[in-house]
Amino acid sequence: MSIVSTAHLRNLEKSLKAQIRSSLEAVHLLLCADVGTEEFAALYKAQRYLRHPSPVMLSLVLRGLITLSETPETARKIPVLLPDIMETLQDANADVKMKALVLLRNMMGHMKREEASVIALQLAEKLLPLFDDVSSQVRELSISFFEGVMKTVVGRNVKKMKKKVQRVLLPLFLHMNDQIESVAKLALLMVSMHPWLVWRPS
Repeated sequence: MSIVSTAHLRNLEKSLKAQIRSSLEAVHLLLCADVGTEEFAALYKAQRYLRHPSPVMLSLVLRGLITLSETPETARKIPVLLPDIMETLQDANADVKMKALVLLRNMMGHMKREEASVIALQLAEKLLPLFDDVSSQVRELSISFFEGVMKTVVGRNVKKMKKKVQRVLLPLFLHMNDQIESVAKLALLMVSMHPWLVWRPS
């Protein structure tokens, strides 16, 4: 029985590795291929590599995407994946959430300000729950990223963002006493320095 179980586990491991390798290669080819955004979106939706239930698979696919997001040409195609990337922010695995945050930060850094401004409004909603994540690394990165997201907003989106930012004030006040010193310092810095986070009694 144990021999069969061991062989079965080895087969499962080989199968998973093959899936991971295939998915990483496919995502790399899609992003690097000379195709337009709409065509890329259609090709990606046929597989939805970021919807895989395995944290190992998700982590490796995200790692590959992070590498690709460091290049402006490929980073500008990544917004097509935005719904699935945002979905991974709700994953229970801290490593998956950290990689998703880094990927989003890289992507936003290569986008035109007007395009990034629209996405910033969506991201603000998804980042707030991460302020209370069990992982201190996720808390710190999400708070830091939120600051960058606020600075990205321009034009008529500024008023909408200000309303969202007011919801962040109380959580940041609470995290000024976070057990992790780096998180507490970051929360204090944001509350004291950013004009949108100044307390205005009603």
